[in-house]
Amino acid sequence: DELVRWLEFEGHVDEAIARCREILAQNPGNLLPMRRLSLLLVQYDDPEAGIELIRRTIRVEPGNPYAHHTLALALIYQGRPGEAYESLRRALALAPDNPGANADMAKVLDLLDRSDEAMPYRHRAEQLQQEQARPRASY
Repeated sequence: DELVRWLEFEGHVDEAIARCREILAQNPGNLLPMRRLSLLLVQYDDPEAGIELIRRTIRVEPGNPYAHHTLALALIYQGRPGEAYESLRRALALAPDNPGANADMAKVLDLLDRSDEAMPYRHRAEQLQQEQARPRASY
């Protein structure tokens, strides 16, 4: 929801949180506002509530790589790279071609002083980003 992003950008975090909750009340299965709400909570309001919201989503949809990636981001924001590593491992097992998850795995490994292991993830993220940016031929 663009309104949520705008509200956050403009510093109206409480309104952004309320808008996410409104969207989720109308459509509880919508993962995009859940992701945004959980990260807003983690960054600005109630970190543990945000993390618990993501964990509930994972319990309902354990095969959703984006939920695992979102949990990893929340844990990174909270300075918990060891737990973030485990969530990213699960996210990448489910969706190895996610450039964001690969880039975040590289960051987490750097935070864990395992930079030698980070390089393949960093290269994979760059490769995937280049592939996505490449124009597709249309016939």
